[in-house]
Amino acid sequence: MGVWHLSGLGFSPGAVTAPLTNVYIAVECARRGDPLAKALLACSGEPDNAQEIKGLPEALIFFTSPEVASGALAPSSYRDRWFNTQFRVSVPATILAYLEKLCAKTGLRMPKYIYAVKTDVFDFQACFKLVYLTMRALTDKELWVNMTPGTNSCNAALLACAGLQTDVARLYYSTSNPPDLAHPDAAPPNWGDLSAYRPPPTPWHEFPFFSMGMSQLFQELQKRFAAGQSLHHNELSPIMEGCGFGERMLPKLASRDGLLHSEPGDRFSRGPAFSVWEGLMTLPDGAPTDFSAWRRWIGDRAIILRHE
Repeated sequence: MGVWHLSGLGFSPGAVTAPLTNVYIAVECARRGDPLAKALLACSGEPDNAQEIKGLPEALIFFTSPEVASGALAPSSYRDRWFNTQFRVSVPATILAYLEKLCAKTGLRMPKYIYAVKTDVFDFQACFKLVYLTMRALTDKELWVNMTPGTNSCNAALLACAGLQTDVARLYYSTSNPPDLAHPDAAPPNWGDLSAYRPPPTPWHEFPFFSMGMSQLFQELQKRFAAGQSLHHNELSPIMEGCGFGERMLPKLASRDGLLHSEPGDRFSRGPAFSVWEGLMTLPDGAPTDFSAWRRWIGDRAIILRHE
């Protein structure tokens, strides 16, 4: 089982291809026996599958605007000093062309699936819905999230969903690369001897794993509020404690725009943020539960660039 990479996508193909170049080089170094590369990818893949090439990208799913997906919006500059690829019809198509050259050089296979999912990338709730339902459908996959490309709203949705789903193996981002450059800002490697590019790749950073207890708290409160309009403080406290929230969090949760609304008699009911959470977390009819169902569900909201 390979790695499924999720990310936003803006004008810069290199925000995707430069980090992926580091990934492919690390995979190839590990395949050749490099101990640092093998350590970097040790937790990837299936533990008992000795034949598997660990860390190899299986799929790319981009969340992007219709204009970027179609090519109506494109970068003013694109450079590739390694393979001399040229900008194609769109940013996703350019990524595909670059990866074909990269995989030919490394001898590693292309991702089997490449999808560009169209959304309003400046609307957090729209991004969240698509990302949340996508991650939920891919719970049996190894997910890595690239935080380098995309809008703030889209990346916030990716980060929030990663915390809610807890199925994401890596949250990574790359810095200090010129935005118009397709690959790491370095001379082309000697593909026969990749020792100069030994991992960990630079510049490469990872967010630590975290889990968002707010999801659990919302779900518990949703169950309790379904049986009544409000909860007494004595009922609320153990719920909060069980979700990792101490008493100090109560004023914040019960603030003017908070999850809870404070009522007389030391009771609490649904606050303004409760309806926001309901809108985000409520699953639509026919919500996909696996990749096959997701492909049917996403329909014409996605441009399929590659599907084996």
